[in-house]
Amino acid sequence: MVIEFFGLPGVGKTYLAKKSAREKCIPYIDIETRWERFWRAFIFFCVHPVISAVFIYEIIRETYKKPKLLKHKLLYLFFLTIAREQKAEKYKECVIDDGLFLFILSLYESVITDVNMEKFKKVLSPTRFMIILVTADEDVRKKRLTERQRIPRQGFGKGYQDRWLSIMEENSIVVCRLIKEYYVYKEEVNNI
Repeated sequence: MVIEFFGLPGVGKTYLAKKSAREKCIPYIDIETRWERFWRAFIFFCVHPVISAVFIYEIIRETYKKPKLLKHKLLYLFFLTIAREQKAEKYKECVIDDGLFLFILSLYESVITDVNMEKFKKVLSPTRFMIILVTADEDVRKKRLTERQRIPRQGFGKGYQDRWLSIMEENSIVVCRLIKEYYVYKEEVNNI
């Protein structure tokens, strides 16, 4: 089972995922090199063509007019996400902090509809995942993002970034609703 930590930027997913992996003595999945990312992504494409096709279609549909963003989402975010998922397949149980559900959240440039979510519900097996829904107060999240100096989508400009973070807030509610309806989950508040 893949234990995936899900939440908005700054909630502490990575910290909690690594802590959970240590406490349970199970692997924390990370990709070490660019070569590993592309190789594992290729394997994932071959083994899971339907999942790959659904995600690639949505990436292109959302960003085809923005080549820089398309490249970022496809070659960096998506390849990294599916490489982690492929690596996770060799373990009976493991932890991921940026998995497929978080990628759904990062994918959209507009509010996610129920029609969008139906596509993912059809291809992501409910028996494969245990989702940890991590939340933190907005002021805590903003402080963490500022402290770590790694703010998502910073390279696309402040206006874009503010809009994207706002959309992510709305989309998080939609994705959480899907998770709560169809997947095994647990909620965790991380305001410390």
